[in-house]
Amino acid sequence: MKLKKCENFKSETFVISTLCEDREASKHIETAVNIIKNSRYGNLYFARIRASMLLGEYVFKGIVKYSEAYEALGAAVAAKTDNYRKSMSQIRDGIEAGIKGQADDLIDVK
Repeated sequence: MKLKKCENFKSETFVISTLCEDREASKHIETAVNIIKNSRYGNLYFARIRASMLLGEYVFKGIVKYSEAYEALGAAVAAKTDNYRKSMSQIRDGIEAGIKGQADDLIDVK
């Protein structure tokens, strides 16, 4: 299978360039990055979890690679955090939960 270059996603603070089979992966990555980019202080945790779980589901389905999801969200998080290490730990947890379908483990749903 031959991979083709997807469109670059450009933001004010970073550029994400991905290789993928089609444009579907880059659209999902862009959506997740925008969730973090458009979040406000006070709901950053939930934005990181929501975005990472979304991409985790697409990693599970084979649409997005784990490394692409982690790199893209890492770039988005860098512009929106005071504690990068802790934020990336949350991203990892969210991607893993999305892969396993374990949303309730990270978000208290009542």
